[in-house]
Amino acid sequence: MLGYVRAGRIQRPSLPPPRPLRRRRRHLFVVTVGRQRQYGYPSADSVDNSWTDQAGGTSLFAAIDETLTPSDADYIQSPITPVNSGCRVKVISLVDPASSIQHQIHWRAGKRHLTGPQVNMTVTLRQGGGDSLGGGTEIASFTRNNVGDFATYIEELNTTQADSITDYTDLYLEFYANQV
Repeated sequence: MLGYVRAGRIQRPSLPPPRPLRRRRRHLFVVTVGRQRQYGYPSADSVDNSWTDQAGGTSLFAAIDETLTPSDADYIQSPITPVNSGCRVKVISLVDPASSIQHQIHWRAGKRHLTGPQVNMTVTLRQGGGDSLGGGTEIASFTRNNVGDFATYIEELNTTQADSITDYTDLYLEFYANQV
């Protein structure tokens, strides 16, 4: 089964020949303080695992590092027939907003073959853990079951989750694909 996960607000892409799961991002992690917004986007790969970019390369963050204008020309993808397959990217350093509201993760998920097996996608925000998939402290995790055609998701952290962030310079996003 081939599918894709994308992060960010993006238009539905024109689909190239079948490849594994994709993920893309516009600004993955958004923190708002008053009228000021901070946009956290990937700045480095942490763990690629078997995930690749659209060309089969290993520079995941470069394929999803759009800041404000998304691009459908590049993306990341899970391996074919993923079983709890994950990757991890470092988020750029942000300033502590001293606020517990309006912390959001924007992402987009879908699979290429809509009639194929069920694929569940998960995005997890973690603090710390360096280059260890699942490392550090889980701040929040959101799962979308049985993804189909590409859809954009905006996940709002609750105040407890936002308050658990103690270091805005040490945040990571992990993406998981699981064929059921």
